[in-house]
Amino acid sequence: SLLVCLILQTAEFLVPGFLEWLVVKQRDDGTGGHSIQKVCSVLMLLWWIFGTGIITFHAPFVVTSNGWFGAWGGLLATVKWCIGLKFSVYDDQPPGLKQLYYIFTCSIILLLASIPPLIQKWEHYGGAGFSIAGSALTIIACAYMVTMYSDIPKSVLKINVVVLFVLWTLVAGVCTFHGPFLITNNGFFACWLGCLCSLNLMVIEMKDASPENYT
Repeated sequence: SLLVCLILQTAEFLVPGFLEWLVVKQRDDGTGGHSIQKVCSVLMLLWWIFGTGIITFHAPFVVTSNGWFGAWGGLLATVKWCIGLKFSVYDDQPPGLKQLYYIFTCSIILLLASIPPLIQKWEHYGGAGFSIAGSALTIIACAYMVTMYSDIPKSVLKINVVVLFVLWTLVAGVCTFHGPFLITNNGFFACWLGCLCSLNLMVIEMKDASPENYT
């Protein structure tokens, strides 16, 4: 990653506008038009997702440490680089839908983080079963709400987000006070970030005064 970044920065310094050169030309239908910067950012994101997943879920940085923060910091930086390049698929979405994406991501992280406690029999590992169940339910619920977001009646959507917030509050409470995520690690942060995102989603939807959609 360091080598790639140095090469890109050097090339941009020597040849201003290098990062904006088109690798994939824009087609007549409006698709394409991908620059060197966009292609590199996506490839770097995939690399950091794979690397962070291995070293923070398997070994060696499974709890908070310099390596753990370095891994997740690098991943978040590449995510910011990616979505900061005007990805219409993300940028054009309403705030509530973006929160669903965040909750969905937290659910996947929590689901993966809950497997080692069960296999390795961590202290109070029984809570991992609850976190897996909560994550699985959330993944299904988010997939449904993301797909049907514009068609779900507002009253039904508000009920769903309240239930989602209650679920994540229980998951965070059980898993970080009882176990298995009693120390700061992937599961601990996934629990609380998922809870905060579900709270934010509930606030957004409760403030939404748009008319009901009964279609």
